[in-house]
Amino acid sequence: MTVFARGRFPGLCAVWLALALWQFGLVAELSGQRPAVAEAGRNAGQRSAEEQDSRPNLRFGEPARPRPREATIPIHFAPRREQPVGSVWADITIPSGPWQFQRAEAPPRSGWRVSATQKRQPARASQTTGGATAIELTVTAGRRAIPEGLLGYLRFRLESADSPLPTGLSVTKMETAVPEPDDPQAPAYFPPTFSDPTLTPGVTCFIFSH
Repeated sequence: MTVFARGRFPGLCAVWLALALWQFGLVAELSGQRPAVAEAGRNAGQRSAEEQDSRPNLRFGEPARPRPREATIPIHFAPRREQPVGSVWADITIPSGPWQFQRAEAPPRSGWRVSATQKRQPARASQTTGGATAIELTVTAGRRAIPEGLLGYLRFRLESADSPLPTGLSVTKMETAVPEPDDPQAPAYFPPTFSDPTLTPGVTCFIFSH
């Protein structure tokens, strides 16, 4: 007969209980049945990732130097899944540096309008040391849906031909709207009527027969 010292039996029970729980979890994992808590956490993570992927997104492409003292940064747009976007408003922060924001423009033959308004402009003396430029980007396509891809360009003026290209831009806020609906006040369309009697011989014959 095994004799346990006083005070050790409860400790051995705890060890056996922990071992049993570990084996139960291992068997459940091997059988494809995960605990409810872990499964709920995984589902929540998937929902969060799907919601993030479904949101419209703006990102900046690589800056370019079309002229010695000019720079451009392309803006790319990914619309919301299964919901068309006809307008975009975005707040963009431009770090200080040897550059000055000039304007925003749409790609050639894009079919939508792009504009930008400066909300905050640092002092000229502090552009290389501190302060950031905040602009509000507006894109409107009217009744059309904005497709995924190139949305527009941001143009900058560089201090010199040796100045680095702008970098570090960020989108701090973005809102979108669906395309504009058709105008209900637009005049109704009526098919053209024939004013030449030779084009309506049946009616002419009916009138002259009486």
